[in-house]
Amino acid sequence: MMKLNLKPNLAVIVVTVALAVNFSEASVVRKTRQTCGCVESYQPTCSCQQSSQQYSCSCQPTTPCSCASSQSSQYQVQTSQCVPACRQSCSQQCQTVANPQCESTCQQSCQSNSCNPMTSTPMPASQSCLPQCQNNCMQQCTQQQSVEQCQQICQEQCNQECGVSNGQQDSTTGYGYNPYNPYGYGQVQNQNQNQNQYQNTQCEQQCSSQCTQQTSSSCQQCQSTCQPQREQVITIYISASLPQSSECVPQCQQTCQQQCQSVQQPSYQNCAPACSTSCSQSCSQPAQMACQVVQNSGAAACGCQSNYSPTLTENLRERRPDGMTADADLLEGYDEELGGNEAQKRDCKGITTAVIVVLFIMALIFAALVLFTPLFASTHLPSKRLNISDLRNLRYPFGEFQFTLDNPNTIVMQSWEGVELVEDGVSRLLFGRESGGEISPSADLKYFALTDHATNPGMNPQNETYHLKIVNNEERITHDVGLRGKESTVQAFKWNGKFNDFVFVENNKIYYKTAPEEKGVVKVSNGGQNTVDGLFDWIYEEEIFGKKDALWWSPNGNRLAFASYDNHLTRNISLKSYHRLNSYTIDTNLHYPKTFAKVLPSYTLSIWDKRTEQARQMDVQLKDSLSYHYLLAVKWLEINGTERLVSVWTNRYQNEIALTICDWESAICHLEFEYKYAAKRWVSHDDFNTMIAFEDTLYFLLPHDLRGNAFQQIATLRLSNGQHRTPKFLQLGEFDVTSIEGISPKTRTLYYHAAAPRPQQRNLFAYTLLEKADKSVNCVTCGITNCSWAQAQLDDEMTRAIVSCKGPAAPHTTLMNLTGNVKQEKADYAELLEDRSYQIKMEEAALPVIITEKIKISDDYDALIKLSIPRDVYHRDKSRAIPLLVHVYGGPNDQNTKDTTQVGIEEIVASGQQVAILRIDGRGSGGRGWKYRSAVYGQLGTVEVDDQLSVIKVVLRLYRHMLDANRVAVFGWSYGGFMTLSMVNEASENFFKCAISVAPVTNFAYYDATYTERYMGDAPLESYSDVTRKLDNFKTTRLLLMHGLLDDNVHFQNSAILIEELQNKGIDFDLMVYPNQAHSLSTRTSHVVGKMSQFLKQCFASEK
Repeated sequence: MMKLNLKPNLAVIVVTVALAVNFSEASVVRKTRQTCGCVESYQPTCSCQQSSQQYSCSCQPTTPCSCASSQSSQYQVQTSQCVPACRQSCSQQCQTVANPQCESTCQQSCQSNSCNPMTSTPMPASQSCLPQCQNNCMQQCTQQQSVEQCQQICQEQCNQECGVSNGQQDSTTGYGYNPYNPYGYGQVQNQNQNQNQYQNTQCEQQCSSQCTQQTSSSCQQCQSTCQPQREQVITIYISASLPQSSECVPQCQQTCQQQCQSVQQPSYQNCAPACSTSCSQSCSQPAQMACQVVQNSGAAACGCQSNYSPTLTENLRERRPDGMTADADLLEGYDEELGGNEAQKRDCKGITTAVIVVLFIMALIFAALVLFTPLFASTHLPSKRLNISDLRNLRYPFGEFQFTLDNPNTIVMQSWEGVELVEDGVSRLLFGRESGGEISPSADLKYFALTDHATNPGMNPQNETYHLKIVNNEERITHDVGLRGKESTVQAFKWNGKFNDFVFVENNKIYYKTAPEEKGVVKVSNGGQNTVDGLFDWIYEEEIFGKKDALWWSPNGNRLAFASYDNHLTRNISLKSYHRLNSYTIDTNLHYPKTFAKVLPSYTLSIWDKRTEQARQMDVQLKDSLSYHYLLAVKWLEINGTERLVSVWTNRYQNEIALTICDWESAICHLEFEYKYAAKRWVSHDDFNTMIAFEDTLYFLLPHDLRGNAFQQIATLRLSNGQHRTPKFLQLGEFDVTSIEGISPKTRTLYYHAAAPRPQQRNLFAYTLLEKADKSVNCVTCGITNCSWAQAQLDDEMTRAIVSCKGPAAPHTTLMNLTGNVKQEKADYAELLEDRSYQIKMEEAALPVIITEKIKISDDYDALIKLSIPRDVYHRDKSRAIPLLVHVYGGPNDQNTKDTTQVGIEEIVASGQQVAILRIDGRGSGGRGWKYRSAVYGQLGTVEVDDQLSVIKVVLRLYRHMLDANRVAVFGWSYGGFMTLSMVNEASENFFKCAISVAPVTNFAYYDATYTERYMGDAPLESYSDVTRKLDNFKTTRLLLMHGLLDDNVHFQNSAILIEELQNKGIDFDLMVYPNQAHSLSTRTSHVVGKMSQFLKQCFASEK
């Protein structure tokens, strides 16, 4: 594919565009008027409000743009058609916002003498005269006299001409001289006026009431500028071969200043510095893959002072729904006067001149491109849409990184090739991958354990075993692991983190070997048919620990802690698998306690000492020992120089915890700390999984109440305080801490991860524990290029960190040096490894343009959105609206708008079908404190559904020129499948054209007890949402239901009940079942993508 390289021609284009702006000064008035869609006799008034960063636009007679820095400046236009138009607009606009009182309040404001949504007070007749007079007077006067003299002269002169006595000021509207509005333009709101929370709706109503003389499309242009509380981030993937600092910044400044200066007073001088500040922050550094532009509601177009960020993407002709501006936008587009009423006066000479100038400039630009652009084949532009093969091709080629035990300068890396050693930015293969199984190296990298799945006829995950062998990489000798050599299959395996000895689980018992070469084994435990040692059952693996083995080596390698469970009383579910040439199905049982189950698996904790070869079961001393308790966390910690085992337990509803410290000698786990969570809060395994100890103090995560919200913060518990132990919180800030990484013993610096600076991000932070030191919080990884989602792994000395960056551009990994000085901690890093072939694949891939925004949904809550637009549609084809696919999950504490690069099934389908993807985080989502998390407690399937629907309506309105509101589909998997069905049920008829639900929960009474009761508490069955009770909307919304028959997570029972109800109601739908497939349908991905693509193609092509 050939490419026009614009790199050498930027200067030429900048010059030509600048010439175009100068030549078209005569038509700037007409162009800026079109910002609000004002008719010929009206001019736009732009305004800024510092407290909310509001950018509003209205029309008034012959008054250029003005800006009040701390108070909004607005002007109302009276017409005989204002009241009916205002009321009609109220009804339309109130349907798209989450405010039940919107319409009644708005209708009352549409008075015959005052068509003003902001206030019901009649406006003085002088309003249409005074601003115009003052403006004209000031423009003429300031050419000969000072501004101060002109203010006095013009005020007296215009007061007399407009029938206002000198010094008179209307008490309601606040007219007269104002230091923030020295020219007297427009209306300044009274300080005591009640500010409506729904400014977005008010602004749009105001636009409608002011635009009654305009066309409908013009009013929509005005409304599109009304975006208070909107912070938009646009991420565009571009070639890494282009030096962004040399192109992004100049182009940003050029566009910004054109827009800013074209609407400013001649005396305004702040465009250049304001644009420079904004563009230097918005544009990326050299060799970046993405350039992010942050919009603050278009304030810069009004010429706000430097504390406002000028908006590169605001278009003075019209604010496009995609938020971006084409080159020389002021010179192109439809002029409303050319298509206006015949009765309107036209400037034919000016129009002709403008057209000639535009054609001439376009010819210059084209000539510059042809003359100065070399033609050559390029691999840096996307040449095709994403397809199913990209799910593998675009996966990050490097896996897990970890520091080696003996040499901190050497890093071990897992890759598709095998295990590699990384030194000084160069990798070498240490051990090649022989099959698709896992490779686990020993502590000194001498041995490598290889696991391959053994035959599992029933495909029951509880019965999964492995063939295990260990290879001596120096001598290339292989050793089989198991009691029966090659014939053995093991259930779990664990290296000692300090030496080359290990343990494995076979037949529910734990065995120990001192070295791979040793013949004999040591029996550690006595598990059997009903008691299982060293393993977690399905519930614990899925919902708490996230792993199968229940084994923990002590840091010094001398002791092993392990958990055991007895589940012979736990109820089972039956899994059926189907096999060719087998006359009968293979039926297996899986222990699966469902919601309201009377019996849950019971766990014990033991410690085994390899020196004495003795195991002791711990006596865990809990106050409420007769009630059921989950084992929540297990961790070896060094407390006051001694290694101790810490275990955390929680009650059935997971809102109370008990922390114990276990003693080997006495075989007792002593109760050290208890905590009861506030209402509608719960504990998570992650809160204690990264728990650490420093000297005599424990550090873990608890909710910390802060100014109307509560955030997961680091709590400290000093164990030497006797029995009266109250946790204290580190003063970190209003954000959620997600994990604790460690404390540097030399500098006493604590490192942790947090959802900050924005909740969609993850970064490593540093905090000093020194008493007299600066306690300011420092983001360590925020300075890494293209790394807004960072996961850091620190070495034991806390001097270096491996940082895996998963967004917003191509994933990459860096090696960072840590100083331990919080004030001086900066992003001192270098790329750990570079894979140029992977970078080229990412550049060639047609990754979408990402737009993220924050949208207000009620008085107290905002929603975060992530909108993905196909790149070729975004850059080339903005003339047609495209369908929208809403990808929903919505589970408690989940984040669907993470600032990561995503290439999943939905991206493949959307790229192929040229569909936009919308992801929403509303109430119930994580990363923004308990205010959001707790909103769904006890009522899953309610408020999170409402928020999704409300935000979809707003997004369709904001991006109406790009998104087709008549072609909206929703897709979700698992909890997202439940949300998909619920959203269609709760939406208006025909709102969704089609829906795809994969492996949905239809009622959480059918799901596991641990997950459900964590969020529903002890709520009765009547409180549970059942999506099968209300299905009438599926008579007009097409449904594709997909489910694996071997789903061990969300059982097919859920879909079976749904299918029966759909059939009972006579509803036609599409069904795709997958035999022998579990919850993820992992071996049928290609078929899933094909079916979804075909379904959406037919859905969007058909008429409702």
